[in-house]
Amino acid sequence: MPGKGIIVERPGGWTLIRIHHRTHDPLYFSRQDEGRFNAPHGEFGVCYFGDTLASALLETLIRSSKYLVVPRRELATRFATTFELSRPVRLLQLHSAGLVTLRLSAAFPHAVPYGECQSLSAEICNRQDVDGIEYRCCWDDSLFCVALFDRAPDSLRVIGDPIPLDDLHHIRPVLKAYDIGVI
Repeated sequence: MPGKGIIVERPGGWTLIRIHHRTHDPLYFSRQDEGRFNAPHGEFGVCYFGDTLASALLETLIRSSKYLVVPRRELATRFATTFELSRPVRLLQLHSAGLVTLRLSAAFPHAVPYGECQSLSAEICNRQDVDGIEYRCCWDDSLFCVALFDRAPDSLRVIGDPIPLDDLHHIRPVLKAYDIGVI
C-alpha cells in the first residue's frame, strides 16, 4: 500500500443498514471472491453495509444495473436489517482525502473487475489498526458504505426487526427519491 491512509473512527451508537438474503443471517461475512472488497482467496470474510437505507439499496440492488429498475422477485428474497455499533470502529477512509494519501483516484473503489480492490482490501485487513473500509456509494457519492472485516462482529447489534423489501411501504421513499422502478 503506497501510503498509510486516513482512519476514521465511527462511534458506538452509529447505525448501519444491511440488505441481505432472507436465507442468510443478517450478519453474514462472505468469504466468496465476488464482492468488491472480499478476500481474493477467501482468507477473511467481509460484511457490507450502507449508512442509510438508500445507500444499502443502491449498492446491493442497483449497483451493477444499467437501469434504475428492481425486479419484485428480487425484493421478495431480501430483508433490510438495521444495526447499531456497540463499540467504536476504525475504518480506512477509501474516499475524499483518504484516496489522496493512498495515491488512488476516486474511480478506484468502483473499478470493475474487483481484483485490485480485493488486493487492497487484503492489505488493509492485514493491518490490525482498522476494522474495515469506508467508501462512497457508487450511485450517490453523498452516501457512505462500510465493508466490515470478520474480526469485528462484536461491534454490531441488531436493532428492530428485519424489514421485508417486498413491503414497498418501507422502501417507497428511496424508490421515489432515485426514480427507481419495480417490475
